[in-house]
Amino acid sequence: MSTDPPASDTERSRHWITDVEVSPDNNDPNCKFSAKIFIDDELVCSLPWIDYTRPLRWSGLLLCHLSPLSKLTLRLCRSANGKSRYFNFPAILVSEADEESGELIQGASSQKL
Repeated sequence: MSTDPPASDTERSRHWITDVEVSPDNNDPNCKFSAKIFIDDELVCSLPWIDYTRPLRWSGLLLCHLSPLSKLTLRLCRSANGKSRYFNFPAILVSEADEESGELIQGASSQKL
């Protein structure tokens, strides 16, 4: 019987998600937006609805235990006139975070909401 601890394939560390900001290409004042954050395809947070008249920025602290290989994905929901549309941003690896600021920035998308 071995007394060695089980090997972990990657070390996990604590990370904080502090802000989520989205700039959709949309000018419909009747829209509202919500978002969901997934880490490694698991839902970790549902962000509240924001009217389009306000900046699409969610602030707060969300503690996550992640490995450098963890994938962060954002799913944006746009609702207008009782109809919802969804946009899944491409996953970003935690290891792609800026070493100085810790920011993960997803490039602009040509898809309209």
